[in-house]
Amino acid sequence: MQQELTINSDATLGKATRLINELYTDKKFLTVSVSTGRTRTSQQNKTIHKFCRMIAESCNDAGYEYTIKSLLANKAIMLPWTWERVKDVIWLEVQSAMYPDKKRSTTALKSDEVTQVADVIIRHLASELNLNVPFPSKEEIDGYKT
Repeated sequence: MQQELTINSDATLGKATRLINELYTDKKFLTVSVSTGRTRTSQQNKTIHKFCRMIAESCNDAGYEYTIKSLLANKAIMLPWTWERVKDVIWLEVQSAMYPDKKRSTTALKSDEVTQVADVIIRHLASELNLNVPFPSKEEIDGYKT
């Protein structure tokens, strides 16, 4: 059995303590992992997806295509950017380079790390591709569905 608890108040601390005591009394063996700091929120996840969609649209509008090497034709194949492709080959690559100890998933990020990854991508897009893609604001995300 695996359970994850968020302890952010005296009440949730008490609940976690009681649960650990109950489980230990019953099973006599526990493995506990603790991390501090807030992880990225569901709102930040929506923002990451919107940001990736904005990057894909900007790249496609500017004529930047995603290139794969075809094993069949031994030539490059040009594809349009999608938000999923941006997340996989841009966001997660930058995230992995910045935070190699974290799994390759945005769920592994702390809230402040989301902003740090976005800042690196924004700077790179501006300096290397002359694309101005800002990180979406809360107002731009409200009502946005991934």
